[in-house]
Amino acid sequence: MKRNLPSCKAVLDQLSVKYASENQSIMALSGGNQQKVIFARWICTNPLLLLADDPSKCIDVHARSEMQGILANLAEKGTSMIIVSSDDDELEKICRITPRARVIVMYEGRIITTLRGEKITRDNIIEATHSGGRAQSV
Repeated sequence: MKRNLPSCKAVLDQLSVKYASENQSIMALSGGNQQKVIFARWICTNPLLLLADDPSKCIDVHARSEMQGILANLAEKGTSMIIVSSDDDELEKICRITPRARVIVMYEGRIITTLRGEKITRDNIIEATHSGGRAQSV
């Protein structure tokens, strides 16, 4: 299946990456802009599977919202994702944008709970997280 690749400049613009020129070293950017450039590099490949570990950690609120929108757009276009996040609100928001999403809560390498649909709420995520390793069915 042929997939259309987005323009990397378009992705950088969509993420509001601030840079002086296209030749500027990534090391000369702020930490948040460095993170957005790394994210943009992966998005430009139009991946079939995206693994993301706290993708919006340490970036500003506006860029976080843009990144979450891009993740939802990728999901709608068929990209599968595994997102690890320490931000329960972020998980809830991304999963609300992406209807087939689910949140899997693990404890010591075991799945404790799988939340789907309307069960994906911050409160249910927190409850599962604090279950002390006791499996739940939600």
